[in-house]
Amino acid sequence: LRSLPVQFEARVLANPPPTAVASAPATVSPRDPVVLDGSRSTDPDGQIVQWTWTLVATAGGSGGSLQVNQPMEIDQPEFDLGVTGTTLAVGVHRFQLEVTDDSGLRSLPVQFEVRVLGSCRTAGVSPRCPPPR
Repeated sequence: LRSLPVQFEARVLANPPPTAVASAPATVSPRDPVVLDGSRSTDPDGQIVQWTWTLVATAGGSGGSLQVNQPMEIDQPEFDLGVTGTTLAVGVHRFQLEVTDDSGLRSLPVQFEVRVLGSCRTAGVSPRCPPPR
């Protein structure tokens, strides 16, 4: 057998995109504060300048400034839902994080869930547990 030479062109990506890494409490009670944390996100050749949080889906409802499928862009890795007036009702809430680096490249999105346990009936009225309608 005779082998034929193969030619190919390899290109090195000069500016790889950042990687989004998100964490949050997996389960909370209706009165617990919820802080979404993207501080472990990385950019191999620069720095992250923007964290875009999106409430992708909610089984129990939400209130405040973070609404379903309305991205909120911030310039810090931690996002305290209480500061924005966002409340999470009892149920499962799916969030998404995308980060942008100092060259304008965006990461692939990463999704995670926060489950609010209990019932508002037993938790009482609080900022995290609005009065029944």
